[in-house]
Amino acid sequence: MIPDDVMRSIRDTYPEWDYSKRDWSRIERRFPHKQLIDQLELIIRENCDVNMYIEIDRNYQHCYNIEISTTKQILTKHKRGISTAEIMKYLKSINHPLYEMDLQLSMIGAYATVLWVKTMVNQQNQIANEEFDSPPTKECEVVQKCIENILSIKKINVLSWEILKTPLIGMNGSPIGDKATPTVYNCLFGDI
Repeated sequence: MIPDDVMRSIRDTYPEWDYSKRDWSRIERRFPHKQLIDQLELIIRENCDVNMYIEIDRNYQHCYNIEISTTKQILTKHKRGISTAEIMKYLKSINHPLYEMDLQLSMIGAYATVLWVKTMVNQQNQIANEEFDSPPTKECEVVQKCIENILSIKKINVLSWEILKTPLIGMNGSPIGDKATPTVYNCLFGDI
């Protein structure tokens, strides 16, 4: 079931309950994250006892993406011009996968979501990614609890993927194609 505050945020943002008619003028004004984002790296580094790398992307959808790598050696799989060969060499040298948290902060309301990505060398000797809705390791679990505590203090609700994947039946328009029904995720964070 979708919480009432989530439904209010969606209805306020999409006039006439139409996904294709977004009221962009109210999005940033209604819930600006600029101050939080400017402070987030410092807050996490001071409060979470892990080595991490944070990259913030002010995305043009409906959210900010924040990548948090729990790997001690700083390396992001698709940033800073690192080639696939260099990533492969690095993964083989450390002999374990890389874990990254993709934290998304909605511009539409006080909501966040977390997705974990594991990057590894598979049996076919290729780089492969695997996504998880929940922390895949104990170290990742520590990071997620720390982040969730910080967001809770800032009064930002982390929504479960069960809620986010809920289709909004009866909403006009479509983010993916003519017959697809928008989900809570589509409305709060951006197209899937």
